[in-house]
Amino acid sequence: FSREPNNLKSRHSFYHNGLIHPRTVGVEAAPGGKGVVLVTRNARKANNRPAKGVSRTELKRGQRATLRAISNSLKAYRPDLKKVGSSCHSDLHSRMAGVSP
Repeated sequence: FSREPNNLKSRHSFYHNGLIHPRTVGVEAAPGGKGVVLVTRNARKANNRPAKGVSRTELKRGQRATLRAISNSLKAYRPDLKKVGSSCHSDLHSRMAGVSP
């Protein structure tokens, strides 16, 4: 298993590696505990300025709307990770639903 950022499956393989691909996608829990953050990497900016090449989009809508937003953004960005991103969102949502503030 691997713990690097933007590795949706947490597998040690070239395909799922979040450090070497020009386009990477990550789904993280929001800092406030409500919603998720969709993390994407821009290949052009990431070469010269790695910190500027990452964009974070916070999604605080309901579960279905957030899932639809993730799948629509991954459809154009990295269609091969569409199903993996959806399952990662479902796992995060089920973990956050059990935690009460």
